[in-house]
Amino acid sequence: MSSENDSADSRARLESLQAENRLMQSRIQAGRIAELKLLELQRLSGSASWDLHVPSGKINNSGSLATLLGVDTFDGKTFDSLLGHIHPDDRETFRQLHEAGLRSAQPFERVHRMVRVGGDEVTVRHYCRTLHSTEGNPIISLGVVQDVSDHEALLNTLRESESRFTKAKGDFMANMSHEIRTPMNAIIGMSHLVLQSELPDEPRRHVERIHRAAVGLTAIINDILDFSKLGEGRMELMRADFRLEDVLNHVADIIGIRAEEKKLAIRLVLGDDLPCALVGDALRLGQVMGHLVGNAIKFTDRGEVVIEVRQVARVVDEVELRFTIRDTGIGISADKADQLFLGFSQLEASSTRRYGGTGIGLALCKSLIELMGGRIWADPAQTQGACFHFHARFGLQAQQPEWRKTRLEDSSLGVLDFMPQTSNPLSSATAPSLESHELLTRFRQKLLQSDVEAIDLFNQLTLQVRETRWEAPLASLSSALDRFDYDEALRLLDGLTLD
Repeated sequence: MSSENDSADSRARLESLQAENRLMQSRIQAGRIAELKLLELQRLSGSASWDLHVPSGKINNSGSLATLLGVDTFDGKTFDSLLGHIHPDDRETFRQLHEAGLRSAQPFERVHRMVRVGGDEVTVRHYCRTLHSTEGNPIISLGVVQDVSDHEALLNTLRESESRFTKAKGDFMANMSHEIRTPMNAIIGMSHLVLQSELPDEPRRHVERIHRAAVGLTAIINDILDFSKLGEGRMELMRADFRLEDVLNHVADIIGIRAEEKKLAIRLVLGDDLPCALVGDALRLGQVMGHLVGNAIKFTDRGEVVIEVRQVARVVDEVELRFTIRDTGIGISADKADQLFLGFSQLEASSTRRYGGTGIGLALCKSLIELMGGRIWADPAQTQGACFHFHARFGLQAQQPEWRKTRLEDSSLGVLDFMPQTSNPLSSATAPSLESHELLTRFRQKLLQSDVEAIDLFNQLTLQVRETRWEAPLASLSSALDRFDYDEALRLLDGLTLD
């Protein structure tokens, strides 16, 4: 009986061992299939892999990498044997990245060169990650290497083609610019000479239109060329001494005729301690201001355009200025404000038909201002018309002379009929309206509550009190409100004499 039991137990153990053997053989077969799949995928993708057993410092599972580099094997060798096939110029950087990964478990990816047996170079994308134990000790480093030599060669070819295309486009733009500017300059020059002579009213109006159209077309050509240069990264700003007053006078010359034709008042508001002797690119600053003020005039049929210049910050020999251009025109809808600075775009098709324009002016301004270390934005709180702000940085000249009055401040200095800002708070005989008193009360309440709505109320109030005796005193609050300093604004307001 005992022998029969022993025999049954032996058969049971044998069957169990056979089952375990079949399971083991199945797992070995699945492992071989998975390994073959991995090798085939690596072959098809041009990639290879390796792993490093960190405690022993030995490399394993590196057959695909050995094939890629033409060596017998890396298995059982140290990590230095793999480093030896990395190009000498890239080797130290890769080693430092790998050592950092051993400490932090952060993966890294890098494109570098490896050297095959025989000296041929191959460009690879190398991904590496280190696995750590629960105690934080590095166990295994895994690496995947992909041959991207063909990709790099294709990219280099594309870069060369792009470079040739960019050069050809630049040459074409320069040649076309010359061909177009030559006759345009002749039209501008000859029409200017004709306007200096005695002409009857109607022919004079015709010649003036020809002259303005030629000047406008030349400005469009210049904008397109500048926009092209900016897109190609070829635009560089000059750095030279200039006077801010000269830039403002230049702007006055550009906008003067259009402002007079539309009977618009152009006012200049200057902040305290504004430096006038600066270092930078006066031409580009004038170009930006000309665009913004020109747009303000274009989209304003009645009222005024206000230009404000204030100092934001000053550090040793550098200053940051804030320019504001505000109008009483058609304004900007809030839902389309984010499209303002996109190239070759207009907010409304109807506006394009009525007012014209290429749609690159604001995009060009944005790029130029960013080159000046600043930024530009439209004020969404503006309740009437449009309001643009931009900051720009300039160097400061060692000597700061006195401010020379510009044609925007004193119409007697030129033929332009600009409206100067009054410097005496009580010089205007116009009394503020009842609505202005109500707005002032609400504005003061919001200041007491440090409510951001105070900014909106202040903008409404400044519109209401224009050309009244409150206009100049309330302007002194602008700087504090620009800094969202409600306490300072309230202190200034309470110190004003308003009746």
